Amino acid sequence: MITEAIRETEQDGQEEVWQRNVTWKNNHLVITKALAKLIKQREAWPRKAEIARETGLSRKTVYQHLEHFAIHPFMVEEIEQFKLMSGKVLANMCIKAIAGDIKAMRLSLEITGVLKGRRGGT
Repeated sequence: MITEAIRETEQDGQEEVWQRNVTWKNNHLVITKALAKLIKQREAWPRKAEIARETGLSRKTVYQHLEHFAIHPFMVEEIEQFKLMSGKVLANMCIKAIAGDIKAMRLSLEITGVLKGRRGGT
């Protein structure tokens, strides 16, 4: 009897966590789409109230999401995946630079510190 009650509580807890994760992912998708749209329209970063209006989410939800998304486990995992690919991206940039792509050359030299971010020959 007690074991069943514990099992049901654990399942309820897992369902609640799962639902929160689904909600977070949906909010993230809606917010990022709204950000892209609003930035493109305004050519500037939108206010949180504008994002809330565009998404239909509350300002509080938008604010909390933007303030804390970088530490959310899903984002940490995604960032780690991008870090994993960074070596391949840098290698491809070097290949393009060696092949004569001026932009790739400049970026490669800036990243390695040779140009130290100088612009326009200064």
